[in-house]
Amino acid sequence: MKWFTGSINEAVAASKSRMAVFVVYVA
Repeated sequence: MKWFTGSINEAVAASKSRMAVFVVYVA
């Protein structure tokens, strides 16, 4: 896991987008 130096909202948005891409990739 990479830790973000930006805001919490940025980290949440990035993790959500990564999870969405990951789910699409697996599916």
